[in-house]
Amino acid sequence: MIIQLYSVYDKVAAIFHKPFSEINDATAIRAFENSLKENPDTVDFELYSVGEFDDSNGEITMHQSTTRIRTGFDI
Repeated sequence: MIIQLYSVYDKVAAIFHKPFSEINDATAIRAFENSLKENPDTVDFELYSVGEFDDSNGEITMHQSTTRIRTGFDI
């Protein structure tokens, strides 16, 4: 199964946080939104798709460029 990899970018610190896995963009958005609801002053965070993990062979494939999925401001 191909599992998607995501990272949250912190615009204030100018860093990407450790990547996390989700089944697809919809579940990643839900996790991102739930984490921001706990901290309402997080409009400076953005959710990015960064790659894929194949659990059948352990291979990680990173995207050529990151793709912004959602911003904290959108929430």
